[in-house]
Amino acid sequence: MFTLLLLGGAAIATLVPVCDGHGYMIDPTGRASLWRNNWDVPKNYNDNECFCGGFQHQWEVMKGKCGVCGDPYDGNRKHEAGGEYAKGIIVRNYKKGSVITVRTIVTANHFGYFEFRLCPVNNKRKRATQSCLDKHLLKVVNGNGTRHYVKTRRVGEYVSKVQLPRNLECSQCMLQWKYHAGNSWGNDFVTGKGCIGCGPQEEFYACADVKISKRGGTIVHPTKAPIVTLKPIDPKAQVKRCRGGKYKAGGHYINKSKTIDPWCMTMCNVAGPDRNCPQTHCQCA
Repeated sequence: MFTLLLLGGAAIATLVPVCDGHGYMIDPTGRASLWRNNWDVPKNYNDNECFCGGFQHQWEVMKGKCGVCGDPYDGNRKHEAGGEYAKGIIVRNYKKGSVITVRTIVTANHFGYFEFRLCPVNNKRKRATQSCLDKHLLKVVNGNGTRHYVKTRRVGEYVSKVQLPRNLECSQCMLQWKYHAGNSWGNDFVTGKGCIGCGPQEEFYACADVKISKRGGTIVHPTKAPIVTLKPIDPKAQVKRCRGGKYKAGGHYINKSKTIDPWCMTMCNVAGPDRNCPQTHCQCA
């Protein structure tokens, strides 16, 4: 879908995504996704949509600003300290200076790149700031400098090898995952050159609470539940195209119509390889 933007009397055709990349961080488990690993927390069934209120809200209304965990900049910061999903639960204890494995799930893929940042807050009631996070932009060992580029349309799990700072210890650090999509046409911020992936793009965020210590260690889960390993979507396990494009909650989520119905309507109507309409979540309405 193309939207015509008028700027200084000149017409600029900009591709505005209807349903861009979606994703969340599963290890270390993001605040929005703790429920997926059986933590006793409020369930955010839209944990793959921490996208700053959407492309238009972030870039046209807020001029690119976003909450550090993907909440709308001008809205309720549910994923930041004091918010509904930010309980200060430490999910990993890493050894300082080590290379850690970060696992993220992309449910709708539109290229772009991941970045990882750390902020030592050392207080579950203290909010991390973007300026604090920017001081610790982490190197991706299996990426390109500080970025892990998404070079295929594959959906499912992505593994990033991330280098922790050599001299940073914290009783509570907030790890931020940023997914900057790259499939929309725009103008480069520096050169002004137009290209696919240049300029404003839809962005997704996740935040996890971790500890970094001299030796590292194991975090005991209260229910002793294992970390969930999610496999790429099996096309055979997806709901077939429904007449009229009408979908609703089904499978394990049949009683969650308020939150899952809209998700199914969005994800099941995506065309091509990005379609994510599992029978465990959706059915024809």
